[in-house]
Parts: sequence; structure tokens; C-alpha cells
Amino acid sequence: MKTTDWENIIYLKTGTEKQKHVFEILNSHNILTCLKSYNPVLVSSICIDIDIPESDIDIICQYDNIEEFIDYVKSKFSKFLNFRQWDRSSTEVVTSFNIGNFIIEIFASTIPVKQQEGYRHLSIMARLLNIGGNILQDSIRSLKIDGYKSEAAFAKIIGLKGNPYHELLKLENYNDNQLKNILLNSCEVILKRTSFSELEYIADFEKDTSVSTFIYPYLYNKHCQVYNEKSIIYLTICRGVKVSGHIILNIEEGGNSIEFRRIVVYDKNRGIGSLAIENFEVFCKMNYDAKRIWLDVFSTNERAIHVYEKAGYTFFRSEFSGNNELLYYEKII
Repeated sequence: MKTTDWENIIYLKTGTEKQKHVFEILNSHNILTCLKSYNPVLVSSICIDIDIPESDIDIICQYDNIEEFIDYVKSKFSKFLNFRQWDRSSTEVVTSFNIGNFIIEIFASTIPVKQQEGYRHLSIMARLLNIGGNILQDSIRSLKIDGYKSEAAFAKIIGLKGNPYHELLKLENYNDNQLKNILLNSCEVILKRTSFSELEYIADFEKDTSVSTFIYPYLYNKHCQVYNEKSIIYLTICRGVKVSGHIILNIEEGGNSIEFRRIVVYDKNRGIGSLAIENFEVFCKMNYDAKRIWLDVFSTNERAIHVYEKAGYTFFRSEFSGNNELLYYEKII
């Protein structure tokens, strides 16, 4: 299992483009060097590649004398844009300033850095990502784009209840097999943007007769063509860290009306389809301010019709396509 020494940012130098950029900023401005006496550690989501454009550069430190720390940090960094300091609690002080497009935040307290929650959260999230791989990483990033904090996103996918910051810490003493079982047994259904590399698997699955009987399946080349159309959105349905299906949406001009072109569920009879529909409706409303979603379904697909009607979709017309009767449903959201 891959481990990282969080106290040495050299790992950023060979990471993603953003990690390399952060490495350059911290080094060129001597940020960590200036803080050396306070045991600085970078604990940003950038460290584990689950950052989004708005992510900050977060650093934790330990001080012995709060007044001395505040004065020292002010003397070193007040020259930067939007410099400010405030008390987060009676024992924790926060310093914030801008360098380029980044906000740098320094969280300092009397607690040794390896015992601070920021360091502990980073360590457990890194372990979970090592086990969950790209599916977990993409799902976390999708939730963060929707407004979740990193810890809350992990807690949602794992199915942790209560305060996500506290609940994550309870996983520290779990071994890797226990963490893997938690991820594999999660019942949480998450939607993430489908990557291009997933299309081959999607095309192969649509060839299955249990699927192709109820849709007009696309071959791989067709999926590649449709995927690149500006109005088309592919979403992967994930249950924990398992891929459980896919959705294809067509965002009609203006975004107020969305065609629910396709949903294919791989793990059947688990209620995944209904949960995925709930999630994608929220996705449509949040990302496109959609007012109406419509779909068509083969009249012979009784299971799907039942799911749609239960979800509040109402029939509004029908037509034949070859030998297949298509029923059209819509929902105002």
C-alpha cells in the first residue's frame, strides 16, 4: 500500500499539474521554510488529488506562544494580498492570504501537528483513496463540486452518520481489509461524470440481452460520438466504489428541459435505479436549473415504467418506432 510522508512536500513535484504548481508556489515564496519552527504540514485536498478549482492551500502548524506566533506570521506574510488573522477558538488561530489564484490558510494550535484533525483526516482519506481508486476519487470530486467538504463527501459515500469530521476519525484504527469492506458494502448511490475511458465498458454492457431488449444500444464508436456532443452528459452510477450503471442526459437549449435519454443499471433489484433517478434530478436542478425532465420507454419495459411512475413521472403521449411502442413521460421539478 502506497504511503506518503506528509511532512515533506517533495511528492508534489512529480504529481499532477496543480500539485506541481503548488510545490512551486510554496518553494518560491519560502512559505514552509519561514514556518519551519512551527512544524508546518500541508494538509490540503490538493495533496490527495481530490481538489476542485476553489480548493485552498491549507497548512497546519503548532505553536507554544500564541502572541509570538501571530506577530511572527504577520511580519512574514502581511505583504501578501488579503492578509488577515483571526481566532478560530481559544487555542487556534488562522492566517489567510492570497498568492496568485490561491488562498493560503495557516491553521495553528498548541496541539502537535500529527495529532491535529487536519493531519489525521488527510491520512485516513489517503488510505481510503488508495483502496477505492479512481471510482472513489471521481465520486468525491463530484460531490465536492456539488458543495460537499472533503470529509463530508467521504462520509456520504461510506454511509457514515453523524458529524463527518468525528466519524472519519473512528476509522483510523481500521486495517486496510476492514476499510475495503466498508467501501464495498456501502449502499450509498453516487453519480459522477463518466470518463471517456469508461465508454468501452458501457458499450459492452449494453450488448447484453437483458439491456438491449429495452433500449436501442449504442456501439462503442457511437458512444464516443455522442459523448463528445456539447449537449450530452454521461453520468456513472456508483454504489460505494462499485460501478452500478450509467445515465445519458441531453441538455436541451436553454437548459430548462432535459431529455433523460437513458439509464442502465447493472446491479438489479437493489433499488439503485430509483436512488440514481433521485440523485440525477437534483443534479439537473442544481447544475442547469431544469424545470422539466422527459423520457421515453418501451411499452414492454414494465419494470422501468413502474419505477418512473413511482418517481412522479406522468405519461403524455406515445408513438411507434418500428415495431416498438414508445411511451413518453415527463416530470416538472
